[in-house]
Formats: sequence, C-alpha cells, structure tokens
Amino acid sequence: MSLHVRFHATALSICLLPQGSSAPVDILAHPFAAFFRTHDETTLVCPTALVPQNTKVEHGFIPFELVGSFEFGLTGILTQVANPLAAAGVSIVPLSTFNTDYVLIKANHQAKAAEALPQAGHKSRTRQRCAPARRKDFALAPTAQLRRLCEVVNDLTRRLSGQLPPSRP
Repeated sequence: MSLHVRFHATALSICLLPQGSSAPVDILAHPFAAFFRTHDETTLVCPTALVPQNTKVEHGFIPFELVGSFEFGLTGILTQVANPLAAAGVSIVPLSTFNTDYVLIKANHQAKAAEALPQAGHKSRTRQRCAPARRKDFALAPTAQLRRLCEVVNDLTRRLSGQLPPSRP
C-alpha cells in the first residue's frame, strides 16, 4: 500500500515531567502537543518553544503525518514507513490520534527520510509553518491568535523587504 506522508516544520521536544505532574493545559492547547502518563513516568510532547522549565528534555524532532484516516483494525501501516526509515538509519517515535498517525524523527534526518519514503513507494510533501509558537500567544482566543500571527508574519515580511528597520532586542 502506498501512503501519503506530509512533513510538518514544527520543532518538537519530548519532555520527561515529574511523576504525577498535571497536564499543562496551556501547552496542550497547541497543535502537536501530547501528554501521556503511565505508572512509571509522565511525558509531554510539545513545540520546542513551549518546553516547561526544569524538565529532562530531548529536542530536535519534527513530525510527519500519515495522511488519511486508518481503520483501527488495519495492520502494518506503521511498518510500511518504519522499515524503510530503519534501513536509512532514521529512528522514529510514533504517535497516534483517533484519526491520524504521526511519526516524529530528528530534524537532521528529514532529508534521509524524504529520500527513503518515496523509494519505498510513498508520496511525500512538506508543510511549512509561518511563525514559531510562543507561550504568551496561547492565552489569547483563537481569533486573536490568528490575528496576532498575521501581524507577526506581516511585520517580518516588511522587515525582510526593508520597509521597517530591524527590531531591537
């Protein structure tokens, strides 16, 4: 079966939180955030810009999506991408939502993955993001978040085109 994969440019980190930590609701409001608790550990996957302080963390991941909704009874979907990636030396961290499967890889292995997956018969494309996530943006309502994001993108565009002086730290 040929799969369609979509690479996302969101920089992600995997964090080990103290056992018994509460779910960080402000971080979980962001796309590509996941909270998982077992008897032994509490883990958070989140955009790198939102990593909580004082946590053990592994940075440098990006997600790619197995596009489409897969029935729960289907078998072998993940192995179709895991095997060619393993052969190319790319380690994976799989994650699933109700409808979609995602695979995290180290960002520095994206070129290897983008080469290995089509060689295995899969179609791929990259989805770019327009601005990094910042914690303060998530206190806003969704419409205000979008408006603020557009302001940031427009400001950056004007700065890059020389219409505004560089911003000061």
